[in-house]
Amino acid sequence: MNKATFLVDVKKCKNVLDDYGILRKMNNINIKEGSYIKFSEEFRKVAQKQNYNLAYIKGMESDDYDYLLKDGSFFFFLFDTHEKDFIILLAFYPSINDVSYDDFLVELIGTGIEECGSIFMDDYQQFIAEQESKSVSPIRYDYNSKIYKKFIHSASHLHFGNEEDIRVPLDKILLPSGFVKIVLQYFYYDLWKNRVAEQDYRSIFIQNNESYSIDQKYFSNDERNIPYIHI
Repeated sequence: MNKATFLVDVKKCKNVLDDYGILRKMNNINIKEGSYIKFSEEFRKVAQKQNYNLAYIKGMESDDYDYLLKDGSFFFFLFDTHEKDFIILLAFYPSINDVSYDDFLVELIGTGIEECGSIFMDDYQQFIAEQESKSVSPIRYDYNSKIYKKFIHSASHLHFGNEEDIRVPLDKILLPSGFVKIVLQYFYYDLWKNRVAEQDYRSIFIQNNESYSIDQKYFSNDERNIPYIHI
């Protein structure tokens, strides 16, 4: 896989999120750049310190996301090369507040997103920064063969939480659209459950072109004897 293939899949995520009716904004600048240079310096600094709430706020303030959702949660996707391999990081930042942008507009001026668009987004971000935060569990996906250690640190894994060492191995390399479908299942369960009831399986199944096979030297037969996620 190369960067061009990765970025094509990043754009594909818009259709998935639109289909579920939860997309608020696509950052047209960021989705064209897969590397860390798309982030603001402030976001990079706080993200490295593992302060989730501060990283979330800085991410919102500086538009350090690829896709912003209606509830204030956001995604970003990274791709970089490493020798003859590559590195992938796919992240979902749940909102730290229960007040959506739509709710904020109704409370502030008595109208909705259809009339206002994103005019009051800066005010909303300031409002979020001043509220008491709720407890959330961010999720990210990593593929990095450089730091692979058999049984200890899987090359391909889902990481749950901010400071916890909860890494669940995957038997495939996941692309952004596949990651988005996992987030929809875990974080937007009611919407996902409706798709199951409607037997709309294509919208919930991870398709063949949304993941790649992983080299067996980074996911051995022995590792298939411990719990992992099969894609």
